[in-house]
Formats: sequence, C-alpha cells, structure tokens
Amino acid sequence: MQGLPGGRYTEADIAANGGVTATEKFRGFRARHDFAPGPGDRVCPVTRTKADPRCAWTVGGKAYGFCCPPCVDEFVRTAKCSLNRPPV
Repeated sequence: MQGLPGGRYTEADIAANGGVTATEKFRGFRARHDFAPGPGDRVCPVTRTKADPRCAWTVGGKAYGFCCPPCVDEFVRTAKCSLNRPPV
C-alpha cells in the first residue's frame, strides 16, 4: 500500500506527494506511451519510455517522472523493499 512509509519510501515522500496514493492522485489519467524518447526527455525508470510530466512522484526525497500510474505503484513497491540502494 502506497499510503504507508517503508524502506526508502518515507513520511516526507508521502507529504511531498500530497498525502494521497497514486491511484487517488491520478484518477482518470490516460497514459500515452512514447517508446522513442528524444534527447533530453525524462524517461520512466520502470519502462524506459518517455515520462509524462503530469505523472511525477517523489521517492527517497527525489522526484521521478513516470509514463503512467501503474509504474508509480511498481516503483513505490520496489522502494519499500529497499533500504540501502535507490530503486533504479
């Protein structure tokens, strides 16, 4: 569950993300996956597709861009299991 801290996902991250889960924040979000990111484009750390600037999330005090909300969920799950290394 994203709403609880654990591992590298901290209380400060939860506050930075507005105190809601990605499912709540991105309700109605329609992803468009761009499989050919260009130079300088942010890349989703889960799929390596172009990140959508509307789909950002803070984990471990760092802001990440994702292509879609399911990638946020997967990334947070991984971060919660990781204490000493970044999830990427």
